[in-house]
Amino acid sequence: MNILEKAEAMLRDAKSYFASAQILSERLDEDHGRASAMLSLLAFEIALKAAFVLDQKKDALKTHDYGSIWKELMGSTQEAILVMAGTEVGPIEGTKLPRYETTRLERRLERWEEAFIDGRYRYSKNLNRSQKQIREVRESWVSHGSPICGADFEFGGEDLYGLYTAIIKWCDDKIAGIRTGSRRPWPPAR
Repeated sequence: MNILEKAEAMLRDAKSYFASAQILSERLDEDHGRASAMLSLLAFEIALKAAFVLDQKKDALKTHDYGSIWKELMGSTQEAILVMAGTEVGPIEGTKLPRYETTRLERRLERWEEAFIDGRYRYSKNLNRSQKQIREVRESWVSHGSPICGADFEFGGEDLYGLYTAIIKWCDDKIAGIRTGSRRPWPPAR
């Protein structure tokens, strides 16, 4: 399998996982919600690795370190993806601040990586807590408005969706450019 075929296979998997996550999220059941979040993170990771394969023309890095994978992308690729992501979801709610400013993006990538690695085994976070303590922690968090910064895991929400969607679009455009012989897959022809 050549690099293009690998990237296409990765994108098929990413899209399949993301579609499955959306189906589960429609159920609005807490247990399905966690499964949906994990599938979304898996889809994001595979899409990010596919972008790496297309950008660097070599096999994907075997890591869950999203920040390292992101930093390996060419600056022009990062910029194109961030422009698309910002267009997809807009600025931070209630502000004019860009959603994907570098420091904020690095922190998000770290939190999503932690959620993917540790969130798969969520029960381990509570090994030293009684059922009563778990309930109290949860009730306290909910009573404070369920702030993301106070959550054990940050699964991404709108930021993850925007970046995932932009990566998928960038990859699809890149593949279309390769298939048609175009040297510049960005910005996409509209």
